[in-house]
Amino acid sequence: MTRKSDQPKSQGAVDFLKLLDTNPTEEDIHQFVSERVFEIGEGNPHFSERFIAGTLSKFPVSPDRIPDFVSVLLNTECSQTPSRVTFIELKKPSALLFTSHSRMSKDLNDAWMECVEAARSMADGFRDCLRRIVESLDKERVEEFVRFAEKYDDDMPWCNSVIVIGRRATLDAAGLRRTKELSASTGYGIQVMTYDTVLDWFAEGDETWSFFRRGWYW
Repeated sequence: MTRKSDQPKSQGAVDFLKLLDTNPTEEDIHQFVSERVFEIGEGNPHFSERFIAGTLSKFPVSPDRIPDFVSVLLNTECSQTPSRVTFIELKKPSALLFTSHSRMSKDLNDAWMECVEAARSMADGFRDCLRRIVESLDKERVEEFVRFAEKYDDDMPWCNSVIVIGRRATLDAAGLRRTKELSASTGYGIQVMTYDTVLDWFAEGDETWSFFRRGWYW
């Protein structure tokens, strides 16, 4: 795949690259992603009748587990598109992914464990968490979603996590391969990508995407 981050074409790509070059904090990145990548509570009108879709910032999966974002696509009718709940963890663009011998850095390991704990918390209160997510996105559709969930109990959402950390330039060939292997080792239940992937998407000129609608790449 051709990478586009060296020559950003959209204004979003230009602005994001400028931000990345300032060595931003995690909160700086979070604010930019909130305002420019995710429209909090977004919903695609084309799918609005069949899905409840959107992204929540700092949503408490449990009192002690609060991911940076929770991005969802939930069916309210039978569909070939599976429901999905994605937990997103942001780390600093300056953070390294690996130390010597391709071992996970502390930042990456911390994010990885946060994803594991998010999945555990979701499992401990699955239906309650889904209901709270829907209430936060659209209170008027809670009962609609509950009726569908009760009727089609086998149509359970697929849950996964995405870690966004570091820059692609810090990875050699072994590091790039290791990044892919980490995601593959979990069946893409936990996916790892650099901020250059986000920059690539911006460079495509598409500023209305959501993480859960994209395929995985580093």
